[in-house]
Amino acid sequence: DIVLSLTILFLVNKTEVNNKIIIINH
Repeated sequence: DIVLSLTILFLVNKTEVNNKIIIINH
């Protein structure tokens, strides 16, 4: 399902960005 795939990609990208922000803050 294309919507599910896009949702997963969005969540993964959001998680990666959050991890980078956490690393920068620490």
